[in-house]
Amino acid sequence: MKNHGIRPALLALAIISIPLGGCAQAQDSRPADAPVVRQVDSAATPDTGGSTTEVVAQQDTAAPVLAQPEIRTPAAEHTLANELQRLIQAGQVHELRTAYNGQFGASLLFQPADLRYYVALFQQKNFWRVIRTDDFAQAENTYRNFSRQTVELAQPDIERIRFEAEYAHTERQLAASSTELSNLQNDLATQRLQERSIAAQQAQARQEADRLNSQQQEARQQLRALQRQIEALEAQQNADTAASGNRANRK
Repeated sequence: MKNHGIRPALLALAIISIPLGGCAQAQDSRPADAPVVRQVDSAATPDTGGSTTEVVAQQDTAAPVLAQPEIRTPAAEHTLANELQRLIQAGQVHELRTAYNGQFGASLLFQPADLRYYVALFQQKNFWRVIRTDDFAQAENTYRNFSRQTVELAQPDIERIRFEAEYAHTERQLAASSTELSNLQNDLATQRLQERSIAAQQAQARQEADRLNSQQQEARQQLRALQRQIEALEAQQNADTAASGNRANRK
């Protein structure tokens, strides 16, 4: 049966089958790539009517950083995660619900052929937990539980993204304020330098004006002295002219 309603995101999850190693499971003597299988009965899960098989993908946290060749065991080949991936690739499941929170997500899928439901919790393109059940109410309850977990799991990353953005914004504001402060300081220094230059020019102009005023006063005094001399000479000349006239008349 072909299902064209599966979203590309889930198909990408199926293509990359890398179990997430961040699951909070106790370390034991199992192989690093062996899944942990446990039975979840109806008494432990609300609103359920039967048992459900849950496979939690687990990875050895003490593994070296360098990638090692993948060793496939029969247990690893038949995990619910791999089973769901094969069903998605084959288009044999319908995506009923999917919720995303940050890089985490939860999906509820239905396999019509066997009337089975799969509930998956994943991070980016990696299936983290997969649960298979024949009970729809239990599948819905598990999906809601997984969805709530995605909210909690994504919260630190969401806060990191917000704080990074706020820090970057503050850094930009700091840089802008620093530039504005530097510009104001430069403007103030230029203004003070200009003020000192203008003050020096004004002082020089006042000195020049005082010098010119003094020279003018001196020139006026000299002018008045010359005028007095001219007036005296003119008076003497007039007197001499008058005397010469009188002598001519007597003759």
